Amino acid sequence: MKTRILSLVLALALVLCAVPLACAEETATVVDVTPLLGRWSLNVADYPAFAEEGLTQGTITMELKEDGTGCTYFEGMMTSSYGFMFYMNYYVAITPDGEAESSIFSLSEDGLTLTLTDLKGEWELAYHKVIEE
Repeated sequence: MKTRILSLVLALALVLCAVPLACAEETATVVDVTPLLGRWSLNVADYPAFAEEGLTQGTITMELKEDGTGCTYFEGMMTSSYGFMFYMNYYVAITPDGEAESSIFSLSEDGLTLTLTDLKGEWELAYHKVIEE
C-alpha cells in the first residue's frame, strides 16, 4: 500500500511537471471519474499501428474501477493491471512497479467515447463505452 501511494504521488508530480506554464494561471480542476469508470473497448483493426505489432484483428478492453485500479484485456485475456488517476485533462496509468504513463484524455459529450492521446500527439485511441445490459 505504501508503494502504491508513493507511486501515485510520483505520478501526480510527473503530471504537474508536464503541464505547460501557460496552464499555471488556470484553476486546477478535480475530475469526476464516475462517467469514466467501467469497461471501454476498441477494435485493433481500426488502428494500422497495431499491425506493426502483429495485431490485425481483435478487441482491446480497458476496465477502470472505482477503487482506482484498472485492467487491460485483449480478446478477454488480461494483459495488464495498473493504478490510474485523472487530473485536469490528463490520464495517468501507474504500473505495479511504479512506472507512470501519461496521456491526454477527452470524453465525448454523450459519454460514450473516451479518447486518449499521447503527450506528443503522435497517437490517439478512441475507446467506446461497453454498455452492460
